[in-house]
Amino acid sequence: MKTIHLFLSAVVIASMSSVLPAQKSDKIPVKPSDIPPSNSALAGNAAAGEKLQQLGSQLADAKTSTEVRDALMQIVNAGTTENGFVDLVGHMAKQDRDRLGDVRKEDLDELHKVIRQFKEDFRMRYNQEFSLKPDHLKEASVNLGQAKDTVTVSLSELEKNPAVPPTPAGGKGDLPSPLKVTDGLSKDIPANTGMSMVAGPTLNLIKEGSNATASDMNSWKVNIPNEVTAKQLKQNLTMHLRKLDDQKSTWSDDANSTSRAAAAQVLQALNDTTLASDQ
Repeated sequence: MKTIHLFLSAVVIASMSSVLPAQKSDKIPVKPSDIPPSNSALAGNAAAGEKLQQLGSQLADAKTSTEVRDALMQIVNAGTTENGFVDLVGHMAKQDRDRLGDVRKEDLDELHKVIRQFKEDFRMRYNQEFSLKPDHLKEASVNLGQAKDTVTVSLSELEKNPAVPPTPAGGKGDLPSPLKVTDGLSKDIPANTGMSMVAGPTLNLIKEGSNATASDMNSWKVNIPNEVTAKQLKQNLTMHLRKLDDQKSTWSDDANSTSRAAAAQVLQALNDTTLASDQ
């Protein structure tokens, strides 16, 4: 009988020892909801109303940024040159070039007419020919993409320098320009993080090959939406350049500002899918 009592006592003591650690712990479990949200979570909050494509991207190195901006410069100059449409398509990614097909079959008369008018108005206003230069794109943020040999370029800085006054006549309504100034969230990003923010209109580029020469840095190609056809690309470019030229009475006195505005319009035309339903 004594043996049975000793056995039962041992069982009770063992049971209590397995419970006591949990009872002695004064730590309160941390719930995921108690953890302060990160910058990424805050920026992604839909209530903020911000259109962020990516937050916390790493800036590309100087060499890559230079190559990408040079490729974008060539794209804009091709898009604002009569008979430059074939050259423009040559700057698209291979899958896009294959999908667009032989663009020489497109009727480009209307596009050429709009290009002529824009360049003539630019010449009359600034007493110089329109020709985009790398310096016009120095504010465009070039960020490393998620995949190897890809980058994302933010056009928001180009839009922050519109070729129109900051407010329309009367101070009400939208800007009298196809460009819209974006606020961004740069003020909310901690300093010295080595990271950058991609907000506003963006372009995705992919590097095809690695043997670009100093005079032909065309290995960086723009990856445009699959919905965009050759006809739509032509219409997009025509529409965006026409909008900009229609606002010539509001152009800035600074030719560089208008050049940046023109660059933003050409580059945004590459990603515009609003006409997809008409194709």
